[in-house]
Amino acid sequence: MVDEFARLRGELYVKYAGDATEQYRRLACALTGEHGQLDPILDSMVKLHAYTRENSGGSVAGHPRKIGGASQSGPALLNEALERLGESPYTDRYLADLVRSGAACEQSELERLMLRRSSERGGDRPWFAFGSSTGLRSLDRAVTRRALNQRGDPETLIDALGYVAAAGLNELIPDVEGVVDAAVPWGVRAEALLTLAELWQAPAVDRPPGAQSLTELSERAARAGLNGVLDALVGCPVESERDGGAGIAQSVFYGDPSRIGKGGSGGIATLVRELGGVLAANHLPVVTLVCYDSHACGYPLNACETVSPDHVVLRLPIYLQRQDPFGFLQAEHRIARAAARALRANAGRVRAVHVRFLDDASRAVARVARVQGVPVVMTLTPDPHRTVCGPGSAIVARRTEEAREIFNRVLIGDELLSWSRGVLAIGRHTFAKELIKYFPQLEDARGKVTAAIDEGVNTDPSPVTPDPEALLCDSGLDLPLARGRLSAPILITVGRLSPVKGQVNLVRAWAESPLHERYNLVLVGGDSDSPSPEERAIQDEIRSLRRPETVGRLCHLPAQSNHVVRGLLSWCASRELDDGLDLYVCSSLKEEFGLSILEAMAAGMPVCAPLRGGPRTYIRHGVNGFLIDTGDASRLQSELCALLTGRQSSPAHLARVKRKARRTVEEHYSLNAMAARYEQFYGRVIGGSSAEEGAAL
Repeated sequence: MVDEFARLRGELYVKYAGDATEQYRRLACALTGEHGQLDPILDSMVKLHAYTRENSGGSVAGHPRKIGGASQSGPALLNEALERLGESPYTDRYLADLVRSGAACEQSELERLMLRRSSERGGDRPWFAFGSSTGLRSLDRAVTRRALNQRGDPETLIDALGYVAAAGLNELIPDVEGVVDAAVPWGVRAEALLTLAELWQAPAVDRPPGAQSLTELSERAARAGLNGVLDALVGCPVESERDGGAGIAQSVFYGDPSRIGKGGSGGIATLVRELGGVLAANHLPVVTLVCYDSHACGYPLNACETVSPDHVVLRLPIYLQRQDPFGFLQAEHRIARAAARALRANAGRVRAVHVRFLDDASRAVARVARVQGVPVVMTLTPDPHRTVCGPGSAIVARRTEEAREIFNRVLIGDELLSWSRGVLAIGRHTFAKELIKYFPQLEDARGKVTAAIDEGVNTDPSPVTPDPEALLCDSGLDLPLARGRLSAPILITVGRLSPVKGQVNLVRAWAESPLHERYNLVLVGGDSDSPSPEERAIQDEIRSLRRPETVGRLCHLPAQSNHVVRGLLSWCASRELDDGLDLYVCSSLKEEFGLSILEAMAAGMPVCAPLRGGPRTYIRHGVNGFLIDTGDASRLQSELCALLTGRQSSPAHLARVKRKARRTVEEHYSLNAMAARYEQFYGRVIGGSSAEEGAAL
């Protein structure tokens, strides 16, 4: 069934022939439920984006049709937006797009306008961010020097440094050197060092007198306690037997592939690490670009890590307020700068850049790749599109902040789709079943390489954990299992600690029902040493649900390596108990695909997975697993109790489910099969073939 939002998308981007401003306004009004005066920030986003798309040779949503003109002139729109620079990161980013497009007015006029406006307002952070994002060089040098030497607000310092690098202000090198050695946050000093590297590594004609080599800069970094910051600038030590000796760069700014289960490192971090290793082993080198939050500095920086032969992780120090879509929006110009450095350092080694999310981090990386002439590949998902409507298929009006975020991400999806040479969908039926509903421009995908690929996991047998008692009953854990309970059946779940993963709901459902009398509950995931605020909040909620009768029956094991997790799942799958079998429970509110579920199935465990999302495409209820309603603790409790006390929980039936589960993964969702399809897909992107790979469009 096509929901109201999908119908609106079809009307706006296929049938509707009005001007772009009205198209985007209809979309924004639908999200807010406002049909009169629109929120001023959304209104500015509408006008700026529409004008940029109409007047810079772009096309709305990638549709080639010429559409009507915007109602406001470029200079007037520019003036209006500059008056409000700094009020919202949304309008600041869309204004920078307009300026970069050259659609508003000539650069010389822009620089005069910027100089006048900035002198009226003062050279504060929004102007430095705007200047570094657009490449305009008209800010007063004295103001910039003063900002570098005041060393007060770290955010202002970071963006002043970005402006110095973007504008090539070599005369301020002594001031930047002062920041490297100043008593300011580590992330600011790291950015100052990278700014020096940019200035000193400029082309010979622009290089300042006395420029230092990267080796000399590295020595300076060591003296300043900034070891390793420059490592990502030397290029990746990868080789290839393929023609051209180059490979793929992929970005993942949620978590870190070497910190699986910690912070934001969930299934996607596992995917990029495992997939990158297999592709590299098949002689397609992979460079994984990871955001290292230099504000939080939650773990030591290892800027250039070889995780397997020819698969290198580059951690890019980026000063963030938050590591989420809004934080990426605020830092879009910083992300773009960091990505540009990494791709320049690997010029000739990277033949395509793969981005995976509809957010400003992916957009920044893709924009840089386009500027550097590297083809863009995107993973396209119908998020947030499929969340816009409620159960009745009608659009649910959102509060202002949420509407802004959704509107922004919808526009990002359209832009990335129009920019991308390759478009990849998760799941073999996703194009036909979901994507075309929300991206009607896919009806004509000529010139693009498309593929729909099922995700996969390592199906090689994993050795059983040799000492599960030492792992689960460790007295050093805050919540260990009692040794006497190790023979009881276990409900186990693995994943990063996040509200969307539903761990608190699962603990509540288990603790407040008879389930805790028969089953232990084991949670695996989260950083116990340096938890993020989100992780700490969830840990506190879990501990608040402890009761005397659950002590020793609830275990929280911090994030473990994939090898340890697979060994633990294999142990669970191999156990023969008098009172049932161990069961894997994914309590997520929704899973895009569910790599942790597939890993449990590959180990031979019976699994419970969410009704919502990707697991429905590979789980047949009661045959190779179980689909349950994970919407809240009450529904999760009801579903689990019904399942575990019904006839489907008999050992004989669960044994059949286990065998079917493993066979499903081996035959359809293996890591090697997935990697082979990715390799073919990338080969067609790099080789210039646009023939579709068999996905039903």
